[in-house]
Amino acid sequence: MSGAGRPSKPTKLKVLQGTDRKDRMNENEPEPMEFKKPPEPPHYLDYYAKKEWERAAPILIETGLLTQADLSLFQDYCSVHAHCIRLNMKLSGPNADYDFVTESGYQQKRPIVSILQDFIKLKEK
Repeated sequence: MSGAGRPSKPTKLKVLQGTDRKDRMNENEPEPMEFKKPPEPPHYLDYYAKKEWERAAPILIETGLLTQADLSLFQDYCSVHAHCIRLNMKLSGPNADYDFVTESGYQQKRPIVSILQDFIKLKEK
């Protein structure tokens, strides 16, 4: 049989959500190594990404949702978060119009608005 269907949630997540049941627990569930304290953010993350790392890592570690296996995805999340902040800052500047009129008279959305929307969609996944 193939493993078709939705992937199962980790047991820790089920416990946090209050949906865990003894009869449905996976006895052989892999358990990645957990952190005792937040690891240092990677040197290549920018200021806003490091701030998000320092804010979110302790919360995720305390709830058992950040393990060694999750680090690269967490780094990506922090980077996307930083990009969203920077794009929002550009949109709230002196030229904060979300759209403009082209030379031919059409109203068009600024490219930065679409870029920000794409990053927000990434954060939601």
